[in-house]
Amino acid sequence: MQNVLILGGTRFFGKKLAANLLRGGADVTILTRGSIADSFGPGVKRLHADRTDAAALRGVIGFADIVVMPTNLHRGSKNLSFSFYPKV
Repeated sequence: MQNVLILGGTRFFGKKLAANLLRGGADVTILTRGSIADSFGPGVKRLHADRTDAAALRGVIGFADIVVMPTNLHRGSKNLSFSFYPKV
């Protein structure tokens, strides 16, 4: 079973992705700021952190086999998520 961490997961694409992964048997964790409730019940693990906080991200992303960040970024976005993974 794959451990999948979704940065987000409560709205739009992330919500649909989490639902599909759960149906497929993945072990799903969503990382959110905790400001929006989700409808997954006990089916997912929940972590709370701000993805612009480097220390918070370092503490939570190491366990996952797969990390997905289904967000729209723009040129001015401060998003540290990318800096934790090697270039591929």
